[in-house]
Amino acid sequence: MRIKPTGVFFWILLAWLVIQLSGCTFIGYGLGKSSDSGTPPRSTIFDWKDLRLLRPGKAVSVLFKDGHSEQGSFLGIRQVPEAAYARQYEAFREQNRGVRLPALSEKLAILTTDGRRRDGVFSGFDWSGLAEPSFCLRMNGLVDAVPIPAVLIQEVLFDTENLPDLEKIKGLLLAGKIPFVSMIGFDAKTPAGSSAKLISWHEIRNIEVTKKSRGWLTGLIIGGAIDALTVIAIIGFSSGNWLHIKIELPPRP
Repeated sequence: MRIKPTGVFFWILLAWLVIQLSGCTFIGYGLGKSSDSGTPPRSTIFDWKDLRLLRPGKAVSVLFKDGHSEQGSFLGIRQVPEAAYARQYEAFREQNRGVRLPALSEKLAILTTDGRRRDGVFSGFDWSGLAEPSFCLRMNGLVDAVPIPAVLIQEVLFDTENLPDLEKIKGLLLAGKIPFVSMIGFDAKTPAGSSAKLISWHEIRNIEVTKKSRGWLTGLIIGGAIDALTVIAIIGFSSGNWLHIKIELPPRP
């Protein structure tokens, strides 16, 4: 007994059908590419918490509170160098002598609403992990300053006396008047090229992030799937089997 595969014709037919019936693949790719060339999809960031999740290098459009907007690339959240921050903060203290603001490197004790007390050296104001304006303290044994949200602070002590203007300071923090340690790195596109700079979040109304469009890939997959199903259906209806086996029995003696 000999077994001969006679499905060679199937492979020839399949190759011919793939070439002839690939129209949906090209149409899907073309439609997807066309949609990509339109207005790219965007997402809008309204708060600091979401901004921290944004990856550096993203194309963004920054809308400022004064009404103007700038396009460019997000460079990440940057820390203002200590010397530069000290100049900014001391200039702010000088302009607001009517408010008792703690000095940088001043020893403070902060009492929070949960009854805890934290002692350390004041290092400025910044955002907390929950995107709340915070007092920052460098405490013993810790390298980085710890942000303590202003909304959780009940009392601030310095030289055994209460900080008299705590509520005024909280108001200034919420209004974005006090310089913060963390700022936004932004590479703005200009007619002359690009200009990297640091921006305070309090200057910004929102940030629009341009997402990459992959309509061409979606169209390619859908069109290819349609073509593949068409080929399978044609072969199935025309032959009933994809591979025929011909069995030849030896002649009877």
